[in-house]
Amino acid sequence: IVGQGKASYTSYRLASSERMNVIQLFLREHLSTDIFEQSSIDECFVDISSLLDGVDAFDMSETAMRDVAISVKSHLKNILDYDCSVGISVNKFLSKLATTTAKPSGIFIATSPQTISQLLKTCPADKIPGLGTQKPVLEQLGIQTVTDLQRLSLCEMDAHFPGNTQRLFDLCRGIDDSEIISKQPESVCSQMSLTAIELPAFSRTASHTNYNTSNNTLQPVSADDFEKIGPFFTTLCDDLIERIKRDGRHVETLTIRFRFQSGCMNSSSGPFPTFSTQTDVSQQLRSRALQMYRSWMFQHRSEQPRLLTQLAVTGKFSKSQEKRAQKSIFDMFHTKSTRKFEVVQPPKPVVPEAPAPKKRRFQMRKCDECGRDVHEVEWSEHCDFHLAQKLQAEFT
Repeated sequence: IVGQGKASYTSYRLASSERMNVIQLFLREHLSTDIFEQSSIDECFVDISSLLDGVDAFDMSETAMRDVAISVKSHLKNILDYDCSVGISVNKFLSKLATTTAKPSGIFIATSPQTISQLLKTCPADKIPGLGTQKPVLEQLGIQTVTDLQRLSLCEMDAHFPGNTQRLFDLCRGIDDSEIISKQPESVCSQMSLTAIELPAFSRTASHTNYNTSNNTLQPVSADDFEKIGPFFTTLCDDLIERIKRDGRHVETLTIRFRFQSGCMNSSSGPFPTFSTQTDVSQQLRSRALQMYRSWMFQHRSEQPRLLTQLAVTGKFSKSQEKRAQKSIFDMFHTKSTRKFEVVQPPKPVVPEAPAPKKRRFQMRKCDECGRDVHEVEWSEHCDFHLAQKLQAEFT
């Protein structure tokens, strides 16, 4: 583990690339499918619907599904002496849960309604995307499994887990319409969590002031403590630049994302910086990311203290590679112009414009019903939400 509590993934990414290439080659040669999506450094989705031959996934025998899983595991073991877990189900979300259940190095098939129902009853609720940092809220509501989430209505979900409520409502019922996207990723991301995660090896190397040596965990930091947050940005930018150089494509947009303990995810984007020198590239990128974070915090000042629990830095690749022909991060440096000097005409006098009217600064208002800080623009809609809750309670 290097830097501020984040592991070095260089060797892990090399091994991941090797294994993903072996899997893709096997899929083309033996399963006749190219629909493959790498979802993370050690997980991928594969569409095997071509093997069904018109048979519904619910009707395909578990033996046939297991044969597919065994063939993939055997091939990976024979070529690279590497074990893996395989989960098979009717959509991406259930396949992800099935793979989690199959760990370590097992096979789990959830295609029948009975098996899917049992899978949702036994899988922890924090395995749903977006709820990994919401354990305190889940414990307060008495929710342990995915099935337990079905007790909440849409309004209740929006109150406790603001964001993509409809998707959360569907996922806890095993509904997922997202497709497997077989293409290069549009961006590269480096992130770290500051929720109380156990880091046993971290105690031997880290000296960060936010590290709690009593229980080997990283604790959330104050969102306004830029001195403590700065080293985290350094670690993330080092990792991001390494991944950009390995990919080789040109990066167009820089985005920082951060989550507060309240569960709200925020972001700020801007053009990816053009570096003036080939030295201290990471330091220059870190300065730009920290500047964007400071600017966002200044524009969204709050009297209530906020704790930072998650931090991420993302680089989005350019869609038009012909327009920007740079191949690596070191091609983005300023170069001297080769154009000949031209006669510069004197600038035309500029007529001063009337000063623009000052924009009204909206205030945050505290809700007496739920205790949340609500933007003044959203106050009316927020009051309607509580009114709807009261009406619903009266009718039920």
